[in-house]
Amino acid sequence: MTDRSPPSTAKLHIWQQNLNSSMTAQSSLLNSTLAAHWDIVVIQEPYINFLRNTLASHRWHVLYPTQHYTHPQQRTRAITLVNSSLNTNSWKQITFPSSDVVIIQLTTPHSRCSILNIYNDGNKQDTLTALDTYLTQNINLIRPQITDHMLWLGDFNRHHPLWEEPRNRHLFNLPAAQPLIDLIADYDMQQLLPNGMPTLQALNTGNWTRPDNVFGTTNVADSIISCTTEPALRGPKTDHVPILLTLELDPPRHPEELRHNWKGVDWETFNEHLGTLLAPSPPITLATDAEFQTATLQLTQAITVWEM
Repeated sequence: MTDRSPPSTAKLHIWQQNLNSSMTAQSSLLNSTLAAHWDIVVIQEPYINFLRNTLASHRWHVLYPTQHYTHPQQRTRAITLVNSSLNTNSWKQITFPSSDVVIIQLTTPHSRCSILNIYNDGNKQDTLTALDTYLTQNINLIRPQITDHMLWLGDFNRHHPLWEEPRNRHLFNLPAAQPLIDLIADYDMQQLLPNGMPTLQALNTGNWTRPDNVFGTTNVADSIISCTTEPALRGPKTDHVPILLTLELDPPRHPEELRHNWKGVDWETFNEHLGTLLAPSPPITLATDAEFQTATLQLTQAITVWEM
């Protein structure tokens, strides 16, 4: 008996979440059904061990920031996981001079989509400054054609009335948010996560705020199927909830793979039919290599006939 790998659709599914550098939070996420439903996972503040490795599984390609190994003194605060079901010829990582940004560029049948995973320190502007400089010099690499897409997903650590609820006006810091606002305006980015939708519940006060966000070019906005949060899927040891984004984009995937579904086999029936198929070749003591090879062939043929 066989079953199929998760069905592919003409959609791109992206999970975004800050995991507070928690091994528990990341283990819980990876041990869920994540790989069965999500194509790309963008993580801010991932778990990194003393060897500077994160947690992952064979279901994912792990993309570290370009400077992860070349600048070990810097803390890595962004990683991107790419589902192994996506054709590796359909995406590539683009270098970026920071340990807080990971860029992946997907190639679909009709356009490219550059996905920027961004962590911005709450007390500094370093990442936003680096992003401004990089895009000024490399926008043709990120968006070679006007029809290409650009996404910014991340923990921006900025509170502004454009996305934060009015009741949190005590958190507003307009001068600190201005570099981000300028970048949004410079590249005509649209806010994809609805205004007022919180993404973090403070562990000490329980207050809901919005440090995380999603921005995209206008053509990305036109491709949105859904962009929302799911507090019920937050998981342990993190105060950030996941942002779930589904786009009408179809990156090439590997062909669906047939797998044996051993748990679904009725073994009593299997053994009964296998015995019937092997009846013409009753058990004998195998005294020679030739007899062993013949018996192996008969058993293999019987199992193959039964599977068919």
